Amino acid sequence: SQVKSIAYGTVKSVYEDTLYGTVVEIDHGNGVVARYCGMNNSALEVTEGEKVESGSLIGYLGTVPCEGSELSHLHFEIYYNGENVDPLALMNK
Repeated sequence: SQVKSIAYGTVKSVYEDTLYGTVVEIDHGNGVVARYCGMNNSALEVTEGEKVESGSLIGYLGTVPCEGSELSHLHFEIYYNGENVDPLALMNK
């Protein structure tokens, strides 16, 4: 399945994490950084420093090692000013 950017931003980093697999971090500005975890490392469509638009293809689903018993899915996290926050709370939903 395709993974797309939630908003305009800059790819801050792409790295391998023991728990979360391939991670793409995008700085969306105003203190908001999104972590797209469990990406397919061999099917990434972005590189560090690249600008993305809302809805831009980042890559495709891979696996999340720490959640291996679950079906393929995206582990998604939002950080606001360095603190992990509930994405819906950040959007006032």
